[in-house]
Amino acid sequence: MSIFTEKREKYRINSIFIIAALLGLFVLALAFPVSAQGEVNVQVDQNFQIADLTIDGDISISLTGNFTIKDYAGVVYFGIYAPEGWEISISPEEALVTPGDKIPFNGEVKPRGEVSQEEYDVYVWASIDKKNPPPGDIVSSTSSVFRGISIVEIIKNRIELITDLPEHRVLPDSTIIHTFTVKNVATVTDTFLINLVNDEALKDQGWIITQSDEELNLEPGEEKPFTVEEQIPADCPVGDYEVEVWISSSGHAASKESYNMVTKVRVPKISEPFWTLGLILMVAFVGTGVGLVAFFAATEYGYLALLSLFLPLYVRLKKKDVLSHFTRGQIFGYIQANPGAHYNAIIQDLGLRNGVGAYHLKVLEREGFIKSMKIFVAMGLCNFAEIMYHASVAKTYAVVRTNDKDSCLYCLQYCRKSVYLIS
Repeated sequence: MSIFTEKREKYRINSIFIIAALLGLFVLALAFPVSAQGEVNVQVDQNFQIADLTIDGDISISLTGNFTIKDYAGVVYFGIYAPEGWEISISPEEALVTPGDKIPFNGEVKPRGEVSQEEYDVYVWASIDKKNPPPGDIVSSTSSVFRGISIVEIIKNRIELITDLPEHRVLPDSTIIHTFTVKNVATVTDTFLINLVNDEALKDQGWIITQSDEELNLEPGEEKPFTVEEQIPADCPVGDYEVEVWISSSGHAASKESYNMVTKVRVPKISEPFWTLGLILMVAFVGTGVGLVAFFAATEYGYLALLSLFLPLYVRLKKKDVLSHFTRGQIFGYIQANPGAHYNAIIQDLGLRNGVGAYHLKVLEREGFIKSMKIFVAMGLCNFAEIMYHASVAKTYAVVRTNDKDSCLYCLQYCRKSVYLIS
């Protein structure tokens, strides 16, 4: 066999192997369709964990779970994303997968650096196209990066002091009770000590301050209440008084909490509304009285109204004795000489005081010697003669004289009929 024939046979055999390999890949592709848009389901067994940094020793957080492959064949990369500075590790870091594979993982996280007592998100991720995807793709979970979340709570202080105290305003000689709750947020049992600061200074001023407990023994996650009672002395001055409540851990010196308890002592204000109401009523009463006095003292109607109330209290005079009084005789004679004279003219011309004139006029009217009436002066009647004429036409003998509308007048009563004038 020639050398040429031998090489041709070798190439033929190699070609057969290449074709068979291609056919195998084709069959594999038909049996397991591969998509560049595959999916990885990341299941983390620990959804929430506590990293108690109050415990001595190196604290590490274990993460376990599974990566489930869907519609993808190829290499998948795995990792953990945690706050900057934390130590992380995961196994495996990558794997050649086919659809339906379920790959278990084991991870570990160790908090490092400056951390606060709060919750942090830790992500376990799988990427089908990048070995080290950017943090933004991990957090937001893109079409090629998939992740599961475990929440890690960092504990640096074992104490949670729960208070819901309103602003206390109290009176002297009273008692107030403040209520608190202490919770052990650590992962170990601990005894918590309760101390008051600045209470001795208040006790020297007569305050009585007592606390229900001096220490509380709490299991992990357990909480218990305690109270502080203050009795304020009767002679306590008005002001704001402070007492600090301190809670400390007997097992971890750095675990402490405090609360500034403020008690505001104020002057009693219970009677203020009643005092204010009494003042308002007193002012209203005095104002009304002053107004009535001014009304009675300054107006004719006022005097007459007052006399109509109190005049019946006087002993009724005999009719023959009414005119025997000098002042009443003067008034009667004046009206007889000046029929239609109005009230102001009578007291001014006779020099009488307002109250004296009103009283005697009322007596004269009551005994039937004079009659008062209201008159509206008609249009065009501007003098005494015209009013006299129209009164006589009405067949009544009563004369009036006025310069004002709606004025109360006095005249001799010669008839029993009222005077009607043109409106």
